[in-house]
Amino acid sequence: MWGRAFTGMAAAAQRAVGAFGGNVGAASDAVIGVGWSLVPTRLKIRNYFPRANETKRVNKHGWLKRMSTLGGRKIIMRRLLKGRHVLSH
Repeated sequence: MWGRAFTGMAAAAQRAVGAFGGNVGAASDAVIGVGWSLVPTRLKIRNYFPRANETKRVNKHGWLKRMSTLGGRKIIMRRLLKGRHVLSH
């Protein structure tokens, strides 16, 4: 499990160094944290979406289902006014 994450971090670090032209000299040593600030925090993006339970959840609680009814639009508005970051699935 951890092997993949560290491999992804190494690849991301190489891409970040490549973004600076690959010059790993005295100039890049002055600002040591610049390369790591470009590494995304979420390294492995889940790409297995159409699973049965996930499809069922989205069909039941998703944005289109919420917006299709008056009660669903009220739920979205309540969550929006409460300040929720995620309004629906």
